Amino acid sequence: MEPKKINGTFCSMMPCCGIFAGALVSGYEPQEVFDAYKVATNKTARWKGSTTRMRLVNLIQSEFGVELKQVEGLNYMTVRNFHFKHAKPSATYLVYVARHVMVIDKGRLIDQWHCEPVETAKKNRCRIANVYEVTSC
Repeated sequence: MEPKKINGTFCSMMPCCGIFAGALVSGYEPQEVFDAYKVATNKTARWKGSTTRMRLVNLIQSEFGVELKQVEGLNYMTVRNFHFKHAKPSATYLVYVARHVMVIDKGRLIDQWHCEPVETAKKNRCRIANVYEVTSC
């Protein structure tokens, strides 16, 4: 995966994990999701990309046509355990942990910093806060 940029800065150098994850599940570029979120939430020019869960979920569903279904019953489960016990092998998930969001896609944990198998990826031992399954194509 080639490094992505927002306003000329690499995503790995910005606090934009939600924007990056939203771009991955929607199929759009991070710059497009960044601009749409900025307009929808009236952010100033100083904003670097931080998001809130509900605003991001609502944006990618309404603006980008992504259908999400929240996965229930994952209290205090780690990302790794979720992957092995509950995740469908061919599905894509938007995974929220404390103060961070990532994507699980076909057994890989994708973040703005890395793309690795869930078994060996950083952040695979974090406790899950929320998970959304991407149900659109």
